Amino acid sequence: MSHDSASQNINRPDVTFVDLEQGNDINLLQEVADSYFIQEKEEDFRAKGKLKLEYYFDSFDVINMVQGAMAYDNGLRFDSNAYKKEESKNFVYALAFHGLFGKIRMLPPHQLEFVNKLDKVDVFFKAPKNRNEFLELCQEVLFNLGFNGKGTPPRLNFPDIDKQIQQLIEQGTDLFRANYLLREATWAGRLKYLINEKILVLDDNVQGAVDIQNVERFYLIKDVFDKIRPDYPTNNHYDALALYHLQKKLDQYKNDPAKNVLPVLYNSSFRIKEAVSMLQEINPELFTYRLGSKPIPILRDSLFFVLEAVFTIGDSTEGFFKDLQDSKEEIKALVGKQYEAYYKSESGLVKDWDHVRKQFEEKVRDIIDVKFVQEIWIKHRAYQQLVDQLKEIYTLEEDQLPTVDAKVRAALNEVLRTAKINLMQSQKMSAIIEGFQNIDDDITNYLGSLPGRDIFQEFALMKFGLDRRKLPNLQKRIIALVTHEEEQAGTPPAIRTVMNSLSIRPDNEEKAKQFLSALTVAWLLNKLDLINTLCSDFKKKDLKKRYETALIYGAAHIARKRNRKGITRTKEIIECVLSQLNENYKVWLGVGYLYFQLWTSMTTLKPDLPEMHEEAWNNQRKSKDYKEYVLNGAIKYANLAYDFLRDKKPEDSLRLQNYLYALNNVIYYTTKCGSRKEYAKLAPLVRELEGYEDYSEWQGRFYDTLGWYYLRRCLLSEDESLRKSYLNESEVNYDAATRLGAPDRELTLYRQLNRAIMWAKENIFEKGK
Repeated sequence: MSHDSASQNINRPDVTFVDLEQGNDINLLQEVADSYFIQEKEEDFRAKGKLKLEYYFDSFDVINMVQGAMAYDNGLRFDSNAYKKEESKNFVYALAFHGLFGKIRMLPPHQLEFVNKLDKVDVFFKAPKNRNEFLELCQEVLFNLGFNGKGTPPRLNFPDIDKQIQQLIEQGTDLFRANYLLREATWAGRLKYLINEKILVLDDNVQGAVDIQNVERFYLIKDVFDKIRPDYPTNNHYDALALYHLQKKLDQYKNDPAKNVLPVLYNSSFRIKEAVSMLQEINPELFTYRLGSKPIPILRDSLFFVLEAVFTIGDSTEGFFKDLQDSKEEIKALVGKQYEAYYKSESGLVKDWDHVRKQFEEKVRDIIDVKFVQEIWIKHRAYQQLVDQLKEIYTLEEDQLPTVDAKVRAALNEVLRTAKINLMQSQKMSAIIEGFQNIDDDITNYLGSLPGRDIFQEFALMKFGLDRRKLPNLQKRIIALVTHEEEQAGTPPAIRTVMNSLSIRPDNEEKAKQFLSALTVAWLLNKLDLINTLCSDFKKKDLKKRYETALIYGAAHIARKRNRKGITRTKEIIECVLSQLNENYKVWLGVGYLYFQLWTSMTTLKPDLPEMHEEAWNNQRKSKDYKEYVLNGAIKYANLAYDFLRDKKPEDSLRLQNYLYALNNVIYYTTKCGSRKEYAKLAPLVRELEGYEDYSEWQGRFYDTLGWYYLRRCLLSEDESLRKSYLNESEVNYDAATRLGAPDRELTLYRQLNRAIMWAKENIFEKGK
């Protein structure tokens, strides 16, 4: 196949392909995750004897391997710029040359092309004219790859071994590539080595390369190449022929996987990748097979082959790369640079995000470098095959192996530890970037039209122990969002401030205050997934120290993860908060709220009243969950907060807000899930709550609570006239709650009351009790 190599390394006048790594923005993290996934699945199948692979290389790549360093000789010197542009390819070549992929092959058209080039060695193959010229080439290669006498010391000096091991990790891949480039002085010697060692397998019968049985498929492939590269019809013909034979081998494998091998082509060409992508738009099954339901490509780039040689399934890196694979969607906003849209308005934040992305990519490269030393230098004893010129730079003795191995393992554990931190940080940054992409819709849906309304009161933020005096800018920030015009270009300044505050680690008081304020905005905008991501790595000490943040996190967590795992984590949050502040009414309000959410996540009943599902309700009242989440949870802590505040005269509006909210919760939780005996005790509390209706501290949710209270009285009453009266009172309160206005999230809760009223009318008054 024809390639546009910057080195012009096989002197072809018709080069048109651009190297895959040259001038194309490869998403390293995405590629590593995908490549590792393929390697993991296929290695598992190979271990079970269910899959055999054959690796195919383009004739262009084999010619480069056969030439080694001379592939980058421009007639005057070693072209280091051309080499650097193809470092990734040379890494794969070096691994293949060392035999780490076992046997490599060429597709029939490629082998014919390779043989034809051998007939024109003066044009396509170069070699040093004599020993001195080869030694000069060695010096140029070593100098340009950084081995100019200042590299790794010839023998490890144990007092400085940690530094030297780090040096080996940093230089190991370059050392390996340099050795590959200089193995054998001539191309003929390199080719002989590849054939004698059975690394390169040549097919004795390739005349069938020109046979085309499926003419329609061949011309489908050729037409795509003609569109991509209209000026090179001959090259297009041979490239199409090669891909045709690759697909033919794949079809044979698909027809009988037990008998046939799976062909995998090393794709070092961006143009081939482009052609295959276009063909797969026409027919997605071309050049792919399936493991389960997932399509797996058979054309693979450098990263796959590097991971294939370096990683072993079951080793210490597996957990990290599985996490990376599982987190692809969670980090796509960061690794895909979606944050660049904010550059004009928030360049500092964009630079921070870009730094996080680059740091993570660098850490993944570090893992590969350490694993390379572990697998290639130590396990495969690559140091034993060093050319003389490199032995002068680096020598590893057998007696040093145990020490080196232990040090490399320690280095790997450390880089994996930091990589996991980088992964979590990337998840957080991506969540922030994605979380506010549709901010205008979010403002409309979750904040509604609230200018002038008390945000703390409207959203009952006292359930998180929040104090407006500690968050003085929150009200202004929400008003700024509500009054932001959609027509205004860019993200609202208030949201940019929130994004910036969420990006910091709340490790001191000022940062913690900024983070809490921003997290509250995220809650108001219903960013539950974002909150979970940002707080997921909080340790117990973090939860104990920042109880307001912990309560918001707990509420978001159980709202999004209403399963056993979510319940366990929410209970852990509750325990942490109570262990630190067990005598704080603000904590009691929040804990009671979380326990009630735990109960609603566990109960199989709709959020109705006990009398609407009596048999099921009676069974659930006997459960451990009911005792833990209702009796010793929601109702207990609501009463604790109420009792404390009742005994303290409300000194100001803020204290009165908290008192009324606590009073409301006692009535609400007891009405919704308390026994009839406990419910019967609520009458004086209800009268007290109703007495505050004209106060400015009154909240719409209080009408909702009263509506449920009177509906339950309706269901319990034996007197038909009283039933009607209580039902009417319930409807009046429902109407008042909706008429007062509330954010959509609150109105959704109020509508549950309306549905329950409709149920009562249908099942009691129409059918008779």
